[in-house]
Amino acid sequence: MTHSGESLTAQRKPQESSSPSSIFAICATVAALLVSAPGYAQNTATPVDDPLQATLGHVPNYWDFKTVGDRPSAEDLGSVRFLMTDDFPPFSYLARDGQLAGFHVDFARALCDELKISCQILVRPYTDLVGTLGDGKGDAIISGISVPTALAQGLLLSDVYLTTPARFAAKAGSGDLPKVEDMAGRSISFVTGTSHEAFLNGFFTHADLHPYDSRFAARRALREGEVDFTFGDGLSLSLWLNGEQSRGCCQFVGGPYLEPRFFGNGFAMAFSPTRPELKQGFDYAIREIFKSGKFAELYLRYWPVSFF
Repeated sequence: MTHSGESLTAQRKPQESSSPSSIFAICATVAALLVSAPGYAQNTATPVDDPLQATLGHVPNYWDFKTVGDRPSAEDLGSVRFLMTDDFPPFSYLARDGQLAGFHVDFARALCDELKISCQILVRPYTDLVGTLGDGKGDAIISGISVPTALAQGLLLSDVYLTTPARFAAKAGSGDLPKVEDMAGRSISFVTGTSHEAFLNGFFTHADLHPYDSRFAARRALREGEVDFTFGDGLSLSLWLNGEQSRGCCQFVGGPYLEPRFFGNGFAMAFSPTRPELKQGFDYAIREIFKSGKFAELYLRYWPVSFF
């Protein structure tokens, strides 16, 4: 893609298949997003002032726009090769026509348009992303990497552009989430063996906790009225609430829970430590597309039921 309007091109490495990616395994860290409140921490992101929010929900924003700085030189940045997987919907996946699609694809396009640089997407398996970057065969990872991997490899991380809070959902029209101390006897479904279970066991000990083997079963229990609430990953819950499986039964209640010990610190791009100009340039571009409302447009395109 170039800033003149060409489509962003994607190339897949021959004879390779991408391994499944986990929403909990591809979080990146930024210390500024740490929440100091107890386990039921409040969301530190603030809504972007965008007219779409009145009907479509809240869009997270993590920046003090007074610190944006000067626009980087397109000549200094050069052409950028993004590395991402093709098996992580709705972030990056192969559409029915065989083309790479998803939030990260459109996000990369918006960033490159903002910086007025030429960009290309190279598809690689998740396990090969860091090695490909280290070999100099790519310039930026935009599928996200785990915190330990990023730190161990000494990679540079951009500002976080999206976090993945936990959320409660309840039957539509059932009212808001009670205070923690008023949850005694109220039933909550969740997936066993997850960070969401650990969170509930730590902070909602008076509630009646109902473990399930899968998120589908936990959500079905809410839909069928077997429990009062379900608790889980807000991003995927948003897709369920807006999809056919929920049958329009339910809605988010309460606010987002962002405690990083349980739910990670969000998504960021990763760069080689030898390319600090890319981190600086894309940090600038991320802030600018938030200011312009372009990020809000992309976010609400993929998550019309906002998980914030």
